[in-house]
Amino acid sequence: VFMKLMKHKGLGSMSLAEKAYILPMFQLLNYIRFNGVRNGLKLFTIQMGVLMMLFVPIGLSVHHSAEEDDDGGLKPRAWHEGMPGAQDTFGEHQIAATSDHTIWLNNGSFLGNYLSLTLFSYLNDHTAHHLFPSIDHSKHSLYRQTMLKAFQEYGIPYRTNNVVSLLLGFHNFLKKRTVTEISQDIQNIG
Repeated sequence: VFMKLMKHKGLGSMSLAEKAYILPMFQLLNYIRFNGVRNGLKLFTIQMGVLMMLFVPIGLSVHHSAEEDDDGGLKPRAWHEGMPGAQDTFGEHQIAATSDHTIWLNNGSFLGNYLSLTLFSYLNDHTAHHLFPSIDHSKHSLYRQTMLKAFQEYGIPYRTNNVVSLLLGFHNFLKKRTVTEISQDIQNIG
């Protein structure tokens, strides 16, 4: 993304929010400066590897698999295939099948974009991503109010979630599943 921005706009005409993409590069250069090239690359690779191993699986699955208490039983927060209430239109289906959390972070500010990128890989604004997959995640804040107004105007149910409750819901989902079922799900993704 950063290289595309540099080619298209150049550093001087990039918005502050777009410059959030530069921070990981500065982090890498800082590691190299204080630890040498080899150790700097090792540290950065370890950091990114841990981030990917911890946050990406949770981020990808929490939006589709987290469950919530519903009168004593657990039910998914987002619609899944085979459940009643399937939506006929593409947009309504995308809204029903995803869940958002902490979208206040992705507010278009430099700090908000950086935290949304580094903590959640922008997956906290999942519904907007599903509705407009080709729009840069740092731009979701520009059209969110219009999107929410359209949901309200057309009576489309939409809600955001607390990230802690989503993670607890994902934990409940995993507790019910066997290792074999989880590994089959992982194979089906690819």
